[in-house]
Amino acid sequence: MTAPFTWAWNRNESEPVNVTPEEQDYTIELADFSYLEKVAMTIVSGKDEGDVWEITDGIRNSLSQGLANPNKPMRPQSACVFLVDYGTSLQLRFGSFPDQNYTATLVYQKLIAPMTSVTSEWTVPDQYADIYDNLFLADMMAVCDDARSVQYRQRGIATLLAKSEGLTDMDKNLFMEQYWTRYNQTQTYQLRTQQGQAARGI
Repeated sequence: MTAPFTWAWNRNESEPVNVTPEEQDYTIELADFSYLEKVAMTIVSGKDEGDVWEITDGIRNSLSQGLANPNKPMRPQSACVFLVDYGTSLQLRFGSFPDQNYTATLVYQKLIAPMTSVTSEWTVPDQYADIYDNLFLADMMAVCDDARSVQYRQRGIATLLAKSEGLTDMDKNLFMEQYWTRYNQTQTYQLRTQQGQAARGI
């Protein structure tokens, strides 16, 4: 439920935000904001009135945008979430001061409500059960040192990547490599611990 994974059932849009040439930063009230996917920009007036384009560059890196020169306005080509107060608001920063008036609509992934009681609402659709079922069983089997935990973990990760949205093939390969490297490091540490305990017992 974190970037770079995006899910259609968890997507939402903000109300249009008025963007003016005088401002680079905009504070937007969004109580369910988790992370930004893209920004749809619409020209408000003039010969290109109604034209829409999407900004996707730099939106996942809060350090990707610095303060721009207000004397050199231009059509915004990038934006990022510069500050965020989860459950309340966020500060959106464009890569430049806009050259005219626009409206900006944020397309974002919603914040998952924590499960604090047995009556908390479950938001993940049932058709994704084969992902979390396999991964849950893998973790439970790992606790019991059941060798089948690796098999169930492989099933869960394969299903996650098969159903994932918003990932390129390169993103999937990187995720798989990093996941198994981290998992194998944990397994190696546990094996060394077991070997050390066995050696002390001899």
